[in-house]
Amino acid sequence: MKKIVLLAVTLGFNLLMGQGVFYSGFESWTSGIPNQWNGSQTNIGSTNIIQVTSGAFEGNYAVLLVNTSTSSHKRFSTQPLTISQGQVFKISFYARGSGKIRVGLYDGNAASIQYASYTILTDSINWQKITATLTADTNSSVAEFIISVRNVAGSTGRIQIDSFYVQLGSTINATIHDIQYTTDPSGDSPYKGQAVKTHGVVTAVYPNKAYWIQDGTGPFSGLYVYDNAHHPNIGDSIELVGTVDEYYNLTELKSISNYNVLASNRPIYYNAISLANAQTEAYESVLVQFTNVVCTNTNAGYGMWTIGDGMDTLLVDTLLYNYTPTLNKHYNIQGVMYYSYSKRKILPRFASDIVVNTTGLTDDQSSPIIYPNPFTDLIFFENVKGLISVYNSIGKKLYEVNLAQDHACLNLGYLPAGTYFLKIETNNNTYYKTIIKQ
Repeated sequence: MKKIVLLAVTLGFNLLMGQGVFYSGFESWTSGIPNQWNGSQTNIGSTNIIQVTSGAFEGNYAVLLVNTSTSSHKRFSTQPLTISQGQVFKISFYARGSGKIRVGLYDGNAASIQYASYTILTDSINWQKITATLTADTNSSVAEFIISVRNVAGSTGRIQIDSFYVQLGSTINATIHDIQYTTDPSGDSPYKGQAVKTHGVVTAVYPNKAYWIQDGTGPFSGLYVYDNAHHPNIGDSIELVGTVDEYYNLTELKSISNYNVLASNRPIYYNAISLANAQTEAYESVLVQFTNVVCTNTNAGYGMWTIGDGMDTLLVDTLLYNYTPTLNKHYNIQGVMYYSYSKRKILPRFASDIVVNTTGLTDDQSSPIIYPNPFTDLIFFENVKGLISVYNSIGKKLYEVNLAQDHACLNLGYLPAGTYFLKIETNNNTYYKTIIKQ
């Protein structure tokens, strides 16, 4: 097969055999550069493009790309090709070395280059096959396929590449549930790297960058769409084609094409769930709501704050809407679930997504009175007769006692300084209370 392709390259033709779009075995070089490469999007220096003369995956030669920078990637692109909107490109090649490598598609607009996820290479001996799928979001006669490289750390960043092949693929019809549902412990979608056609109603918008869509309610019903080319409104019912990817373990749809608004002002549905459920893969990117949760930390870093229900906690991120909470105040909160920096969090979208809960636990004569708060050792209870459970900030139960009297006190002086939660179960009600140990 490689010899046939090499003949086509020698004659200066693009590979258009069957479903093939482009092939390079890096066998032919001119002035130190492999033929068919060094397009307009190439920004890697010619001294960092090196011909490999032994140990190629196939044939006689491969290419070695060098980039030891930890802060920026370097591109090596093909000569221009013609692509059509909606075309699905399945890209495969072999690589070995040390560093990060990914592929991209330039369609004439340098500000909207599509990239697949990075693959990290750590083996300089054995060749590894790498595959990716990209979808053309426009027509272009100056398209270029890109190899992007950067190092992992230190002075590494030397990657050999061979047998770079692009062929036309097909689009799979899949629901959001199909895309999101997984039994893989990593949480990766079973459609990762594949082009899919799906639909849903827009539930949240990150202006000029992304949006979330949802199909119905329940677990695995939401999806994050990375797309700065289209600008939907909440309530738009849309159909679109894109490639499923995992961005640092957040399932996303990217490389969007065939975008179509089917209807506007459609109803959107909230999922009332517990904070424990919010920590699961099942509700990633789903529109959720929590009732009567407590602000347990007003400054969790990077503008975030924390809510708790006495057993579990969750970060509230200000990515879409910035809100200044009050410590120990009760709230009703709704928004889309998000995952970044290895943390699950909720993203309220606007002011109406955060409402002070005025029916929560209050220190009046009809509900438990607990004081002092903050406390140092003793904590007193009035109007309390029932089971008291003490939890730490990550929901671990530390202590449990059954108070048989309406007036009692507990010595919690042995606890380290920090925030704790009380769950108070009486004959008629269950209350939650945040307490702070000084």
